[in-house]
Amino acid sequence: MGMFDYITHEGRRYQTKDTPDQYLSEYRIVNGRLLGDEWHTESVPKAERPHPDAPDDSFLALVGCMRRVIDKADIDLNWHGYIDMVPDIGDDDDADYRAKFTDGNLVSFERLSQT
Repeated sequence: MGMFDYITHEGRRYQTKDTPDQYLSEYRIVNGRLLGDEWHTESVPKAERPHPDAPDDSFLALVGCMRRVIDKADIDLNWHGYIDMVPDIGDDDDADYRAKFTDGNLVSFERLSQT
């Protein structure tokens, strides 16, 4: 199972595993549409990493070794279905939320329950 992704809606950030990437990607609900980005990863030269002098066989040498590069931003995903999510870490709200999209349009965004 992958990592979680983030969705921002009305200035609030949520975590979900219902989006396509599940790789710490960032999505946005804008004007009732789910938007995402096309991206690729590239290797970061050792001199640009947080610990450039770390020994090659150490964990610190790996920190910051890859970066995400956005190829195309704000792609309309034309999402159809549900996305379940929870508020991001640090948010005092512990409820579950569900967004429902029909033919790409957000038709409901509801608070489901307190966990």
